[in-house]
Amino acid sequence: MTNKKRIPRTNQELCIITNRLFYEWQMLAFSAEVLRAGTEQLIENALIESGAIHSRAIVKFFYPSKSTQETDAIVDDFFVTSDEWKNACPKIPKELDYDTFGIYANKQIAHIVYSDEGKHQWNFTCIADALQPILEKFVGLVNPEQLGDRWSSQLKHQRGSRWEALKRLVAAKNI
Repeated sequence: MTNKKRIPRTNQELCIITNRLFYEWQMLAFSAEVLRAGTEQLIENALIESGAIHSRAIVKFFYPSKSTQETDAIVDDFFVTSDEWKNACPKIPKELDYDTFGIYANKQIAHIVYSDEGKHQWNFTCIADALQPILEKFVGLVNPEQLGDRWSSQLKHQRGSRWEALKRLVAAKNI
């Protein structure tokens, strides 16, 4: 978690961020699903890159580091104190530890490097499985007025087991 004092955000600003979080999860879940089913190599590469970028964004949102910038949206922005989330949030799963996961995303996706040494084999089903309960915990804890309109307008169109618990959590908030 970050030790920096955060600027309080309005519910409108937080709705924009939860809409973005919805999109990040939607893209990760889609990438994991299609990769599990199998596809041609070039499409697989594009989905791997998509999954890496979107899962990295989600991880950095839920588990901010000391290098987090003031303009970065983080989970702490949704709670009065960072301890509220820290006490409720599951410990970061080893699959999402930035010292491995984040470095692989940086080296293999975001930068062109000279070495393929230590090339990571991505498993986005495993990554999505690790992120799922964290996302569900967050959706269960935030105020309904902090969930953007995607959570009511687009969630109902999502199919598959990754979405069912989220649908129940949002429905319980009556939005």
